[in-house]
This record gives sequence, C-alpha cells and structure tokens, in this order.
Amino acid sequence: MADNRLAAIQMAFGAFGGAFNSLNSMITAAGQQQRVDMQTDALIAQQDAQELRTTLQNEAAADILSGRGENPERQQYGVYRRTAAEVRGQRHGMDLATRWTSEVFDRAPAGADLRALTNDWVKENVGRGSGDPIFDRTALSTLFRAVDMGVTRHRGESVRATLEDNSQALNGVIGRSVQAGSWGVEDVGRWVSQARTLNPHEPQRAQATVTSAILAATPATPAGIERTLSILRTRGSGPNGMSFFEANPQAGMELETQLNNRLQRANTVAGSTAWTTMRDRISTATTSTQLTELLPEIETLYGQHGGQNEYAAARRAVTSALAPLRQREANVEQMRLMATGGMTPDPSFARQNIDSFLQALPVAEGQPRVSLLTQPDQVGRIVARLGAQSDVMQEQARSALANFNDPEAQKAAFRYYRSIETATGSSRERALSFVSEEQRALYRILADRADISPEALDRAFSALSSMGGNDARRAADAVPLHRLLSQQSQAQGETRRRTLIQNGLNEWVGQNSGFWNTMLRQGYSVRMDADLEARVNGSADSAARVASALGSSVDNAVTNSVKDLGDRIELRPGADGAIIASLRRTNADRHADGEPVVRGGVAVTNPSTGQPENTLRTSVRDLSDAQRVFGGFLANGGRLGLGIDMGRSGQGLYPVVLQGATAAPGRNGDGPVYFELGGTVNIDGKEVRLPTDMDGARTAIQAALPASMQNAPRLVLAPVDSGRGLQLFYRYGFTERGATAEQQEVRTREEREVAGTPVTPRLNIGRRVNRQ
Repeated sequence: MADNRLAAIQMAFGAFGGAFNSLNSMITAAGQQQRVDMQTDALIAQQDAQELRTTLQNEAAADILSGRGENPERQQYGVYRRTAAEVRGQRHGMDLATRWTSEVFDRAPAGADLRALTNDWVKENVGRGSGDPIFDRTALSTLFRAVDMGVTRHRGESVRATLEDNSQALNGVIGRSVQAGSWGVEDVGRWVSQARTLNPHEPQRAQATVTSAILAATPATPAGIERTLSILRTRGSGPNGMSFFEANPQAGMELETQLNNRLQRANTVAGSTAWTTMRDRISTATTSTQLTELLPEIETLYGQHGGQNEYAAARRAVTSALAPLRQREANVEQMRLMATGGMTPDPSFARQNIDSFLQALPVAEGQPRVSLLTQPDQVGRIVARLGAQSDVMQEQARSALANFNDPEAQKAAFRYYRSIETATGSSRERALSFVSEEQRALYRILADRADISPEALDRAFSALSSMGGNDARRAADAVPLHRLLSQQSQAQGETRRRTLIQNGLNEWVGQNSGFWNTMLRQGYSVRMDADLEARVNGSADSAARVASALGSSVDNAVTNSVKDLGDRIELRPGADGAIIASLRRTNADRHADGEPVVRGGVAVTNPSTGQPENTLRTSVRDLSDAQRVFGGFLANGGRLGLGIDMGRSGQGLYPVVLQGATAAPGRNGDGPVYFELGGTVNIDGKEVRLPTDMDGARTAIQAALPASMQNAPRLVLAPVDSGRGLQLFYRYGFTERGATAEQQEVRTREEREVAGTPVTPRLNIGRRVNRQ
C-alpha cells in the first residue's frame, strides 16, 4: 500500500518537471528502502520461528529422555507435543526390539519363517497400539528396522548352519572310510561332487574340503599314511581326471609334509595328552605285570594318535623299566625265602632290598604299607631274622627316637629296637648294633626300664615328655659332666669316668670268666687304644645325661657305655701281653675278596649257628699254633701278637708281629713275620727252601704246615716289599660249627612268627657261612 502511495506522489511531482525532479528521485529511493526493510522483517520473523521450533524439539526430547515427563507450559506448541511423542515412541520401539531379539530371534531354529513368528509376536505384545498415532508409528518403525536386519541375518545363518551340518555329515563319512581303510580313488571324486553340491556358492572349495577331511582322518601309522599318499597320487583323485598331486603340486607337497610330521610325533592336543598320560603310567608302574599290560595299550594309542617318536620312546621306557622291576621282584622273592627260612639270610643283600620287601608285604585293604613306624614290632622281628636294616630305616628310627617333640614316634622307634632284642636267639647287644651310636645309651636305659615293668617304661617316656621337647633336651646337655657324676671338679669327674669305663670294659670282656682267668695267668691285660677311648668317653657323657634326665643311675649308665659300642669294638692280642680293644676299621659285611668280615671278641654271634663264639680265644690259639709251627724260624723268647697296618686294616688283615725276642742270625726278629722269596725257613721242624716266585713260595709254605693248619683260613700270606716277599697276616673268622636240631626248631618257630608262612625246616649242619 505504501509503495502505491509513493508511486502516485512520484507521478504528481513528475508532471511539474524542472525543480521537482530532485524530489522525485528522493521519493524513489525511499520506496526502495521501504521494500528492503519489509523483506528483512519477514526473514527475522521466519528465523525466530525456526529457532523456537528447534528449542521446543530439544526441550521435548530432553524432558522425555531424562524421565522428567512433558512440560505442561509447552503443551500449547504442537511441535513440542509431536517431538515428545516421537521420542517416547522411539524408546518404546527399542525396548520392543530388545524383547523381540531374546523372545523371537534367539529362539528361532535355523530355517524357521522369522516374519511369521514376528507378526504373531507383534499381535500379542503390541495389539492395537496406544491411541497416539505419532507414538505408535515411531515405535513400530523402530521395531521393524531391527526386525528387517534380524530376518536378513537369520536367513544367512540358516544357510550356513545347513551347509555346516551337511559338511559335518560328509566329513563323518570320509573320516570313517579313511580310518577303516575302505576307500579309493572313486570315493574321492564322489566326495568332491557332494561337497560342491553342499556349497554351490563356493564350488572351488570342494576339493580342499575333501582333502582336509582325508588328512584329518588318516591314521598316523606308516601303512595309513602310505595309503593316503598313494590314492592322492593316482589319476582320478583330482579334477578333470588328474591326480590330486598333479592338479595341486604345492598343496600336495604341504600335505605330504604334514603326514610325515604326524608320523614322527602326535600333533593333536588329544594325542599329546594321551602320550603324556602313558609316560606317567609307565613311570609309576610298580610291578612288571603292570608294565607288560601297557604294551598292547601303547600299540592301540599309536594306531589312534600316531606319533612315531612318542611310540618309540614309550617302548624304550617300558623295556628300560622292566628289567629293574623284574630284578626287584626277584630280590623281593629272595628276601621272602630268607625271612621264611627257605634261604640262609645274607645281611648285605638284605640291607639293599629290605625296603622293597617291606613295601611288598600284603596288608589289609585301607591299611598303610608295612613300615618301621606303623608296624614296629613286625618290622623288628623281620630285621632280627635277616640281620640287616637299610640306611633309610636306620635314619628313620634315629630321627624318631631323637625327636623329643613327638612321643609317639619315639615309642615306635623304641618298640622297633625292642622287638629286635626280644626276637628268638637275639640279645640286647645285637639290638644295640642297629641303634645309632649316639642313641644307644637312651635305648639301653629305656630297655632296662622295660625289663622292670611296663609301668616303669611308661614313667620313663613320661619323663622324656616332661623335658619339654628338643630345646629342653639341648639345655640339659649343657650340664657339666662332673656335676652329673657328683664330683667337685672337672678333674675329679674325668677320673671317675675313666674308672667307671674301665670297670665296664672289664665287665664287657667278661674278666671273671674261666677264659679270662687263663688269659690273666698268661700275663694278658685289657686296655683301649686312643681312638676307642675317645669314642667311649663321648658315649659315656651321653649316657650320663640320659640317665640323669630319666632318673636312672648315672654311674651304671657310664659303666655300661662300653656296651653301647660293643659291635664296633674289636679285641686283638697284642705282642706286648695286652688285649687291645679298638674300633673296627670297616663296617662292611664282606671284604673285597669276598671273605666275610668277622670281628675279634669274646661273644661274637656266628650266624650259621646263631650262637656266640669267642673269636679272640680262637685268635690266641691260632697265634700259639703259629708260634709253635714257625718256632724254628722265629727268634727265641718273643711272643706273637697282632699289630696294625693301616693300609690293610680295611681288608680285615692284621700283621702277625713278634715282640720281645732275642735276636739271632737267620731268625725272624722283632717285627712282622716275613718270608723272603728264595730263602730257607724252618716250618714245623723242617727246612723249606722257598721258590723265587710268589705262588710257588706260598704253595711251599702251605705244604709244609701240619695237617691241622693246612686249611686254616684265618692265617693269610700276602705279598709285600714290591713282590719280593710274603708277610703273615691274620683275619678273624669263625670255627666251623653247625646248628643243633633244637636250635633249628627255635629258628623255624621264629620264621613262622615273622612271616606268617608255613615253612619246611632245614638243617644247616657243617656248612661254612660267609656272614658274621
């Protein structure tokens, strides 16, 4: 309207012309500015409306998404109401899509009509809607976008599942045929055709699928691998009449490598696990029967999983373990015969095999294996019969008896030793020989209490328990010896100890016996050498402390301490008129040359008879015989005795020495009895010329001996002086005696008690044995 008015005014002034032209121009410019202002005002109004619309949409979305609900003050704006309905519908549609996924999609089996299932689910869960068309349209739109994606995915998975099922079925057919060896070239072609049909979208994969199935099923044995390679090299096993190797040279090389690797080792998890289990079973087998039963299982395992390396290793392991197990079983059987009287016990053999023997003893179901601490009485009787315990048993008993923190273990160890002592034909001294030296005083004092009464023994163990364990025991050991011996000073205590020990030595050798009366009349006395004296002093100290702790007589304990080393003490007649008590130089049962080790003593048990024998008296008689026989060779006025040769003592050889003789030309003077090769000696009154060779000289001396000494095994001629002479040595031994019928019957009863097995009594008459 304003523009029209300006145009009319402009026309009116234009008619006047002249001066009014400038005014007309001004009017024209004002009109143009007015139009611009109107356009600007319209644009601003439009922008304000759009900003308000955006603001309302954002507010509506924020109100709904935050859970605040719709703002009543904004309900007048249609854009606010529409946006709020759309956001609520979108959220509801997403909730519906989540429920549909779990209730329909996830439960639909492969090949099912997911659309039909979805329609039924929508009818049931959505129905006719909420009545708000914007809300319902948005919710369903959101839901069906998810449904469309799910239907597409379900169709793909159904196809893949069908292909996989069919492929697995085909692989099963291939696997069974290949493993059974019932397949050939024509089967390969048929299987490839079937694989192509099952996966028409990827026909090029059919050959690889079949080959992989054949490879997986091929037995890892030389025959199985050779059959597979032979068939795949035959024409017709590949496409277009070619062989697989012709059509796929690179793949053929890789397949052959894989099969050969499988032949060498099991390369599947199941195969590796199976071979590992087999190795464990081999290593834990305890009998030869268990091992031999594994051999057919190894063959089966090889056929199932292959692994030539594992197969060979398993066979070697069985072979390697079988010989030791069979030897151990033979040793156990030999031990059984010894324990039941079928064989003479061999302590050296028993020491090495008694652990295996005890483990092989039958026990009731659920009961522990026989051991020193679980069945001490039974094990003690067995040891008494066999005459040996193993190093493991010795340490086990030593640790148990020394453990003042475990009274039950102490009692078990004591019962073990006590059962050795009380076995038929055994003794306290024999039991002490199995006890470690430092614990013999403790055992002897406990055994003395047991001799009194069971109550006295219980009180002794109670006293041990009241000491408060090993720490208290160490504190008691710190008490000075002279206080234990009720002496005022250390010097007085040592004097008292020496007196008590000498009394014990005299008592141990039996100086009040008829034998010693004879020895004393001949001028012999008894003394200890320095090594033995030091060892007995230590034993006496230990005995004194144990006796003090248990309330026993300390003097008696020290006096009896010599007995604690009884099996280690050897008596030998010295050439100076003294019987010398010394420590044995060897703990072996046999010497290197196979001869038995026998110690010199007044009551050494002869295992062939089970009776004590006075080997000291035997040695004195043997030396007396030697002095008589070699009297024409020895210087006058001397006495033969046994010396010490450290280089020979380990062999049980003592040099026969002469002492106190008057020197004479051509006679053997003081010192070792020595025969020079090529020289002349007087033997039993006869002059004997000795040959210059060692064997000839020994034979000549032996032949010149009287008949009573022809086979004297205790006198030994040994080469000395670089082979230029022979020296006379002495080795202790038993005289040859057999068991009486009464002794054998007692032994048979003991054997039955030990093993619980009936035995046939066997007499051991007149047989020389090789064991002490």
